[in-house]
Amino acid sequence: MRYTEEDRLNIFMSIAFEGAARSGLLCEANNGGAEEFRNRVLEGSAEFGSGTSAAKKRFVRECASNTYIDDFIAMLEKNEIVAVTRSDTLYPPLLANIYDPPYVLYMRGAGAYKRIEKPVAVIGTRHCSEYGRKVAEMMGEALAENGCTVISGLAYGCDSFAHEGAMHAQNNDYPTAAVLGQGVMTEKHDSTSKTMERILERGAVISEYLPRTAATRHSFPMRNRIISGISNAVLVVEAGRKSGTMITVDCALEQSRNVFAVPGRITDVLNCGTNEMLRKGMAQPVYSTDDLLCQLGIEPKTAHKEEKISITDPEQKRIYDLLAEGDKSFDTLLEKTGLTLGELSMHLTDLEFSGLIKQLPGRVYMIDR
Repeated sequence: MRYTEEDRLNIFMSIAFEGAARSGLLCEANNGGAEEFRNRVLEGSAEFGSGTSAAKKRFVRECASNTYIDDFIAMLEKNEIVAVTRSDTLYPPLLANIYDPPYVLYMRGAGAYKRIEKPVAVIGTRHCSEYGRKVAEMMGEALAENGCTVISGLAYGCDSFAHEGAMHAQNNDYPTAAVLGQGVMTEKHDSTSKTMERILERGAVISEYLPRTAATRHSFPMRNRIISGISNAVLVVEAGRKSGTMITVDCALEQSRNVFAVPGRITDVLNCGTNEMLRKGMAQPVYSTDDLLCQLGIEPKTAHKEEKISITDPEQKRIYDLLAEGDKSFDTLLEKTGLTLGELSMHLTDLEFSGLIKQLPGRVYMIDR
């Protein structure tokens, strides 16, 4: 990929102020712009912010040289990483207008050379319930099937399940993009590493951090502004009252993005955050995939019709209908059906083998849609 002088200037600023775009903007303001700042750095006359260490100044001067930038670009090309700078036509237009847009988005994957169309963020807690998992997957798939690119953070939980759901979509060549709190070459050592590999095949992983930078607890709040900044809208699936998801919501509201939330049961701790958002008017409620698509101004390509379930055994049909009202424990089903323990166990096993219901921890049962 050929980089212009303006691209090279943005790459220099991204190296010099990695994960600290605001500091870079301050230096620009104090030195007559990014180009003049670089010239002054090379001359040794640049003005830095108060408290900037001598070591930091030496590093900035080192990476301002053409040789350093050439070597850095060579490393990117060797590892098939694309530097999408603020002057690039592929840079997300909404992100460019936030308060502190990253100088560069480092991108890997099949989608790295493509423009992100209809970006919608789907986020939520890392410790999601089985219901949250299903909703995240369902929303991710519906959005991708209808031409959106699902944006999330690849954290285990609602984020990773939204990515997985998006990749179920067959007719979208850019179904999802993951915004990382680390470099795009830094290995992930949890269960999301496999998800990341699949994303690279059809979508992209994105970061403002340099390719080999490790994640820190401070890097995730910074990446959250990018998740919301790229996106047209943000959907929250599940979130507790003190969930880190709320940082992304605050960024989205500050950036004037539409925020949606899935209502949850008032007794569930994992829904306290989403329900509170709805109560305060911070988010609009979403009740189905079609509801979300319509609120986004997207006409669903396919109508989501309820599947016709054929259950011939009357007792199993009764159990299924009870679970259609909501998840129920074994004891609750025992009480409501009036069956013996052995009879209920037998029918539940048959329904599970038929793929109609699923058992959750604590011997709670739910419909497996």
